[in-house]
Parts: sequence; structure tokens; C-alpha cells
Amino acid sequence: MLKCREVTRLLTLETEQPLNAYRQVAVTLHLAICHNCRRHRRQLRQMRDWLDQEAQHEVAQADHTLSAEARQRIAEQLKTPKK
Repeated sequence: MLKCREVTRLLTLETEQPLNAYRQVAVTLHLAICHNCRRHRRQLRQMRDWLDQEAQHEVAQADHTLSAEARQRIAEQLKTPKK
């Protein structure tokens, strides 16, 4: 069974480094019994949502000097998970 410290670390890194099947099961089991880690996951998701919304708002307000094609290529690269 994973400890809270390890689960919070894995949850924090989850968007950059997807969990393997074993870790995913271990985190899911831990979250089933740990209220604090569930709260931490909710807070991380909420922060990510806020950051995404803020980034979209900034893009909408920015003076667009790049072509639409260049903006599309950049957006696709940002969506691609890094290995």
C-alpha cells in the first residue's frame, strides 16, 4: 500500500508522467480509503482547470501576431505528452 506522501507526488506528476497500470491500481486503492489524498486530487484538478481557463483567457486577449497555422502547430505540440 502506498503512503500519502507517495500518492500526492504521483498525483502531482500525473499530467506529465502517466502512471503505469500497477501504480494506477495502487493509487486508486489508496484514494478509496484516504480522504486527504482525495481532497488533494480534487484541489490539483481544480488548479489545473483554473490555469487552463486563465491561459485561454490570455490567448483570447493577446495581440495575435502569429498566423493561425502557427498557433495551431504550437497548440498541437502543447497537447502532445512528453516522453
